[in-house]
Amino acid sequence: MTNRYSWPRRIAAILLVLALLAVVAWRNEHDSSRESRVATTPASRTATATVAHSSDRRVAATSTVAASAAAEAEKMSALKACDRDFKRNLRGYRDQLGPARSADEAIDRLLLDFVATDPSEWMSGELGDEYRAASDRWSSDVDLAWLALDFCNVDCERDAYIRHLLSVDPDNAAAWMVAMDVARQQKDQHGFDSALREAFQAKIYDPRIGVVFLHLRRQLAHVPRLDSCQGPQWKSEMQRDLGRAPTNADLLDGMAGAVEMAIALPSFSGLFGCKDTAWPLTENRRKRCIALLSRVAAGDTLIEQMLANVLLIKLQPDAEKLAQLRERYRQLRWLMSIAQQKPFPENYFARMYADGEVAMLQAIAMERGQWPPPPGWLPDDARGRALITGEPLP
Repeated sequence: MTNRYSWPRRIAAILLVLALLAVVAWRNEHDSSRESRVATTPASRTATATVAHSSDRRVAATSTVAASAAAEAEKMSALKACDRDFKRNLRGYRDQLGPARSADEAIDRLLLDFVATDPSEWMSGELGDEYRAASDRWSSDVDLAWLALDFCNVDCERDAYIRHLLSVDPDNAAAWMVAMDVARQQKDQHGFDSALREAFQAKIYDPRIGVVFLHLRRQLAHVPRLDSCQGPQWKSEMQRDLGRAPTNADLLDGMAGAVEMAIALPSFSGLFGCKDTAWPLTENRRKRCIALLSRVAAGDTLIEQMLANVLLIKLQPDAEKLAQLRERYRQLRWLMSIAQQKPFPENYFARMYADGEVAMLQAIAMERGQWPPPPGWLPDDARGRALITGEPLP
């Protein structure tokens, strides 16, 4: 699944405790195994013998390792307590809701069930079956059609999900981008051109970004407050990453945002069929690709605008428009750097989905006196600089 946002992934992982515990447990097991292997190598035995004469250095190193291990154990204990209490409270709230009576209620309950589920089951077919059943019951609901496709992971007929999505969201270019991606992967030029034509002619472009966040954030506000998720370990961890004192809203916003990033799947990869390396571009195909990419480049998020701008730079034959695209890409890369600065604003996710990520970051940059980007500023990576300057890659 595709992560779409520039908010640091580490913060999202910390806030979504279920995912964090699964990842940290694996990492600790992996690191412990690796350290055990290293400790028994001849090189490690030689190194140990070399420094054995210096008891002070050995004691200092041992103390540092022990302190680090103790701090990690304390943090893991706090995370596990938060995970346990959060699941208990979440399930208690979920049980009070009863069966869904509408498509919106179905989405709310399915998302709560997802957060309460063990991460090992997130890609299971059972979750997909539940979304499919809800989509079958409320067959005209667009959001359920998209979510059912997102959860089509194991033993499901993806083509059937795509056909259903196109039947309920036929005027949406983003839906036809799903069909573009399928044709691209199958190297079906005719199918790609057919889907591209529909996307080109579509009345709207709406990748449904933020739907998961808005549903889940509203529901999480009703889950009883967790004292175990407000302890010093949590606060120090979040304060370090946020650059300011965390609030309860940060915890809830971050959890809802992490789930959005974990399961949402916009079909931006369908746009790669517009690369001239995918297959020879006819003039008609190029024209439609440029028109579609221009719509995506006006989207709300950094990933939409950056991806579309990069592809447009490679397709645009007009020198004046090309210069404008290069400058816009430079501005977007500058906004990426703004997104990494601390402190992170309060209500970050709420502002993102209300105003749009790019608009929000530009407003933050203006508030900090950092807009527009300095004249001549370029990103550090060679590829980014080449896209802006037009110079060939080294």
